[in-house]
Amino acid sequence: GYMNQHFVVADIAHGVTIAYDLLYHCFSPEERETVENAMAEHGLFHLWDKMLYSWESYVRMNQGVLIALPLLMQTAFLKGRNPVYKHLFDKAVEFLSVHVSLPWNDEGVMGEGPAYGNGTLGNIAEALPVLAACTGKEIGSFLPSNPEGLLAYLCHCRSTWRTPGTWPHFIGLSDGGEY
Repeated sequence: GYMNQHFVVADIAHGVTIAYDLLYHCFSPEERETVENAMAEHGLFHLWDKMLYSWESYVRMNQGVLIALPLLMQTAFLKGRNPVYKHLFDKAVEFLSVHVSLPWNDEGVMGEGPAYGNGTLGNIAEALPVLAACTGKEIGSFLPSNPEGLLAYLCHCRSTWRTPGTWPHFIGLSDGGEY
């Protein structure tokens, strides 16, 4: 987390937690405690700090899911240990429930460029089953009731650049005009 860089913490926490979940059954109780202690001591509160003090901006921004998903995943393992972790778990569920249901703008994003929207779409797709599993609700209950913005965004990513042999192709940065 050098220089308060939450992306580094979020990316590492995300990868470590996925690996831990996949390999959980391979670890002894002592090894599980070591991994979970490391989760609790390294980055968990950094992610929470970002959400807590910037809740309104991050919940409406593409980066919100990058912070909240690893927080949710880590606290899912830790919530039985301490009421503090249960509180963070509940707040991550609340945050993601709001975040994934917000409307997309005309480009299909929440305020940044289309490339961010493309990345966010992948992160939200990954967050939905985690959110559903952590809450016991159906994935569909977290989807926006009006997905036209998302569908318009997917159409928008289709390139209009008519290079021979590549039509149609998709990109994540713009509409793919020649310029």
